[in-house]
Amino acid sequence: MECPKCGYVRQAHEAAPDYECPKCGVIYAKFTEAERQRAAQAARWRYTQRGRVCASCGDKRLIPVGTPKGRALLAEVAQSMQVRDH
Repeated sequence: MECPKCGYVRQAHEAAPDYECPKCGVIYAKFTEAERQRAAQAARWRYTQRGRVCASCGDKRLIPVGTPKGRALLAEVAQSMQVRDH
């Protein structure tokens, strides 16, 4: 089995439990579920330079850039826009 986080391919002689990556220690099911939730959340919001818009209802949220949470969201928007450009 290949680890979804680090890409390590599990060997037959590994002592770690079957549900855990011997190299990075990630629990396969937890990591996969967290990735699924992140993808669902990302699909819900369409990002613009000034905020985000809910794909289902059109709700608009401006980014409060003066707060730590706002700066983190702004960085997420920038990364999202960068990924779409490539």
